[in-house]
Amino acid sequence: MTRHPGRPSKPAGRATKPIPMTLFMVGCHEVRIWIDGDRWTVAVDGLLLPRWFPTQAEAWTAAVGEADRADRSGAS
Repeated sequence: MTRHPGRPSKPAGRATKPIPMTLFMVGCHEVRIWIDGDRWTVAVDGLLLPRWFPTQAEAWTAAVGEADRADRSGAS
């Protein structure tokens, strides 16, 4: 099987823009969410959560939960 001379052997991958780190304030807590490879990473008040997330939504949910836990532990 031969390939047409004007046709590339592999389809060109689509160029993707890098996703910048996002910064949110959740109450009085600073939440940063970014993607590293295919993994979403979270830091709350500068402390990196010890796990990664497959989607941005899961990372956001974990960050808000962590901020809420920090509020509840500080109020005790």
